[in-house]
Order: sequence, then structure tokens, then C-alpha cells
Amino acid sequence: MKKIVAAAAASLLALSIAGCSGTKGARNLNGKAGETLSTMFFDYTVTTYRLEDEMQGMLGHDGYKLLVVDVTVTNNGESPITMSDADFFISWGDGEQDYDYPISMYTTTQLSDRQLPAKYDLDAAASKSGELIFAVPPDKTEFGLKTQDYYTEGDSSEPVEGDIYTVSFKIGEEAAPAEGSEEPAEESSEESNE
Repeated sequence: MKKIVAAAAASLLALSIAGCSGTKGARNLNGKAGETLSTMFFDYTVTTYRLEDEMQGMLGHDGYKLLVVDVTVTNNGESPITMSDADFFISWGDGEQDYDYPISMYTTTQLSDRQLPAKYDLDAAASKSGELIFAVPPDKTEFGLKTQDYYTEGDSSEPVEGDIYTVSFKIGEEAAPAEGSEEPAEESSEESNE
């Protein structure tokens, strides 16, 4: 199996969010901040999160706030992988417009010294920590940092949409204690439907 480059995956993800919630049989796997979710290619953990009115002089568009999510990403495979900010998106509701990609997809301005680059490589078992920054509605406080498995099988160039992973958190609540002191992430009993 081969991980699909995130730019192509981002457009597929937008279609899957707008039209359906994933491929038939795909699972929804959920966790909380402080817990680690394991995708087919990488593990990710949300460690902290906060809302900002502005960063480096940049304001959120149309009155939006900037959501800063500190995340650690670890390659859980035996081969190097290329990661992209488009591998993640933020959601704040169930509507077709209730999500967005990191702000770095819309601007090249670096808003933080800890902001994750648009693309980076991770060797086997390597980790990278940094911030993903999103523009979010000012009245929202509950969010989900999501990703979905996208890959090809064998000689096929047709992408396969796999499981959807969500780390949920609420502004004003602290992340869960360190890994290992909580129950493991739960699998949603609900499967995605076309």
C-alpha cells in the first residue's frame, strides 16, 4: 500500500465530506486530546490547543479566530513518508461547510516559530511536533482534528478511502493526562455510509 500525496487527498477528502462520510465499510475512530490515534501510516497526538484573535499581525478572515493545535506526528511504518498540512483538517459541526484545512494552505506567511511546514518527510519511527493553525468561527469551542487514510493498492492508481480518525477537544478543557493513563481510543460503532 502506498500513501497518497496529500494535495490529491485533500481534494478527495473535500468531496467525501460534501457528498458522503467515506467509503462503505470505513470506520470512524475517535480519541481525545492527549490520546494517540494510529492511522495506516502515522500516529498523531493533540497535546495543546488555544484560540487567538491574531498572530504575527494576521487576523482570522471575516471575524474568524485562529485555532492553534499543537500536534505530534510519528511515522508508524518501516518506510519514510511525506506528510503535508493537507493531511489534517478541523471540523466544528456536521454541516457541509463546518470544516477547514490549515491556514498554511491559503498563505505562505509563517504565523508561528512552531508552525508545521506545508510538507515534511518522516523517516521510519521519526516524530515531528508543531502547530497546525486554522481559521474557525468565533462562536465555536468544540473541535475535531481529523484525518483519513488514502492509499493505492497493488498496481492500481485508483485511490482507496479508508478509516476516518478524529481527536476531539473543547476550548477551556485541558488535554487528557499523558499517554498510557487513559483508556485507548474508541472505535465508533457507526460505520460511514455513502
